[in-house]
This record gives sequence, structure tokens and C-alpha cells, in this order.
Amino acid sequence: MKHHLAGTQRNVGACKDVANKVKKEMWEIVVGFQQNLKKKLRINMKEETTKVSEERKNSEASNINPINICKRE
Repeated sequence: MKHHLAGTQRNVGACKDVANKVKKEMWEIVVGFQQNLKKKLRINMKEETTKVSEERKNSEASNINPINICKRE
């Protein structure tokens, strides 16, 4: 409904009978939702990247022994 009233035409047609004030309010709501979603995705990606990095460090640290230190790959 918000996309219809905002006139984004995302999965719905734009409303032709909506007042400009309502259209602007709905547009701001839709944009706000999108910004929050992007922010959450960035936070989740950062957390996942940190988690993977820590797992790699732990894995590499557990594989270190005198033989592996001198071994060429």
C-alpha cells in the first residue's frame, strides 16, 4: 500500500488520486525502510565477516606446529 501511495510502482501501480502531501509522507516511509534494511544488512555482513575471520585465525593457530612452520607450500 505504501508503494502504491508513494508512486514507486514497485510491484503495484502508482495511485493517481493521492494528495502530494500523502505521497511525500509515504515516499519518506519507504525510503526510511530501505535505509534501515541496508543498515541492518551492512551490520550483519560485518558481523559475519568478523566471525569468519576469527574462525580462520583460530583454525590457522591450531594448525601451527614445528613441522608446519618450516614446511614450504
